[in-house]
Amino acid sequence: MALKVLLVCSGNTCRSSMAEALLKRLASSPGAPEVEVKSAGVAAADGLPASPHAVSVMRERGINLADHRSRRLSADLVEWADIVLTMTESQKSRVASVFGGGSKVFTLNEYAFPGAGRAEIEDPWGRPVETYDRVARDIETALAAALERMRREAAKEGG
Repeated sequence: MALKVLLVCSGNTCRSSMAEALLKRLASSPGAPEVEVKSAGVAAADGLPASPHAVSVMRERGINLADHRSRRLSADLVEWADIVLTMTESQKSRVASVFGGGSKVFTLNEYAFPGAGRAEIEDPWGRPVETYDRVARDIETALAAALERMRREAAKEGG
């Protein structure tokens, strides 16, 4: 059974949209655990496209983000998810306080690098394309580590 992962940021036009696309690609690698992935924003307006810079840096990675449309975080999405990964501590607190989910809500870096005290994922909104590229690299690094943790935990449960 696929693990359901919800990626959350503020507007769902930059970080979480890139994270959703990157995790889908990483999860298609041989040996990766089976995951279903969705994304949303704690302050998103429904139906907005991904930011042009997010589309651009994903295109450079061979990923089409042009069809992405933002989605506001809802109780149904939090309930759907097995794991909720936010970009910041404040988003984590907001998800937990407004929607519950407690033990399944983590910041991406907290889940990917337990105990490492890694910084939050920077918000590139309104910044140059180079910032988006750096943020996409940070997200991809964290998602690779998170996916490895998911694989290890699935192996423990299965065997």
